[in-house]
Amino acid sequence: MVNSKIITYISLVLVMLIWGSSFTVTKLVVKDVGPIQFAFTRHLIASVVLLPFFFRSFSKQSYPSLTKRDYLIITLMGIIGIGLYYPVFNLSLQHTSASSGALIQGTMPMMIAFMGTLFLKERISKMQMVGFAIAFAGIVLVALKGHQSGNKDGSMLGNFLMLGSVILWSAYTVLSRKLDRLNPITLTALSTFIGTGVLFLFSFFEDRRLFSGIPMKHWWGILYMGVAGSAVCYLLYNYALKKLPAAKVGNFLNLDPIIGAAIAVVFLNEPLSFWMLLAGVLVLTGLLITNN
Repeated sequence: MVNSKIITYISLVLVMLIWGSSFTVTKLVVKDVGPIQFAFTRHLIASVVLLPFFFRSFSKQSYPSLTKRDYLIITLMGIIGIGLYYPVFNLSLQHTSASSGALIQGTMPMMIAFMGTLFLKERISKMQMVGFAIAFAGIVLVALKGHQSGNKDGSMLGNFLMLGSVILWSAYTVLSRKLDRLNPITLTALSTFIGTGVLFLFSFFEDRRLFSGIPMKHWWGILYMGVAGSAVCYLLYNYALKKLPAAKVGNFLNLDPIIGAAIAVVFLNEPLSFWMLLAGVLVLTGLLITNN
């Protein structure tokens, strides 16, 4: 049991490190690649990586046990968590800075906990509520002050699009918890395949050239996000959701904005204003409180 928990926590920290870097990588790629095209290409790569794992986990004993309700939930996960989340996430980073976007994602633990309480009947302690409130105050600062901090990429539109992506991912997380009895590989692969199909259909409305419209300099970033950011992280994330309550997994997502903002400041030379620092302190304080 102890070893299982340690492995789960290590998996979540690794996911946060990779997802934290995704803000900077995405910000660089969407300068030249459409948000839907990037999302589709990334998840097409992820689907190819997941395919052998899926076939390996596939068995006559487990596969037929999926009910119509299971298929419906997995389909919704693919549509919401991939088909909608990533275009909105990518589009938001065309209109706001990577550091602001990263900090706004700090609302995710609170949103997941709220949806977990509403749909999964999970309980939130008073201290957790205090921690969420403090973290949320930091996010409000980013949303309202980020575009005034001297960052030329900051905008209210981008900030609110990022907030919309938070709602979408929180819904994906809660849906995943409803299927925690399933093999994480099966769940991850099926939802990814469905989401990739949705993105393929969407991509024709953005750019019919598909891969030919992607500059060569961005392929390393797309490969990194497809293999590590999608395939590996989705497997580890759904594994963690199988082992821990949605609210507890959501607490780890508080690390995502801190890591994301730090990487953006270092590698994109984005300005670190007083408001950004204050928001970071509030988000980190909220994380510490909710995990005590």
